[in-house]
Amino acid sequence: MSSSAAQPGGQTIDLAALSVQQLSQLKKQLDSELEHLTTSFQSLSRAQAKFKDCLKSISDGLTAKKADSPILVPLTPSLYVPGRLMDVSTVLVDVGTGFYVEKSTADAQDFYKRKIEDLGRNLKELEAIVQGKGKNLSVVEEGELHVLFSFDLQGGPGRAREGGPLELETWDVWEVAMAGVGARTDG
Repeated sequence: MSSSAAQPGGQTIDLAALSVQQLSQLKKQLDSELEHLTTSFQSLSRAQAKFKDCLKSISDGLTAKKADSPILVPLTPSLYVPGRLMDVSTVLVDVGTGFYVEKSTADAQDFYKRKIEDLGRNLKELEAIVQGKGKNLSVVEEGELHVLFSFDLQGGPGRAREGGPLELETWDVWEVAMAGVGARTDG
């Protein structure tokens, strides 16, 4: 086990020097950050899927249609009303915060392609951050378990050994304790 974890801003913390309470607080902080980042990742993925749908609608939907063709116009996600396609050369593009801009179909396709690419880059960066936070969380959880199950004749149960990284001998105690937890039966 590594006895240190990276913190935001590139800090490294020696987990052996932290108390159980400090490890618990660090774990809660990392859990919270990981949850927030995961939610952001999901939101960006949904936005990218929406832009892909818009691009597909322009590419497939408008090129096959002619002016004055009947269409269904979405008023809400579940309510559509009948309408007529008046112009196949221009579309209204939602550029954010409720603003719409009239663009040619070529400009609209270019706009959506750029958005999809930008979101793809952001998703890759965010995925790397989420993986890093996940690794940090795993290291902290291991450190927390190690401190909880470590036993030192001088320091007593639940205290890490002084003078450096956590030692392998305490992992043997932890493995025995964890094996005992898994082997218990209520009889």
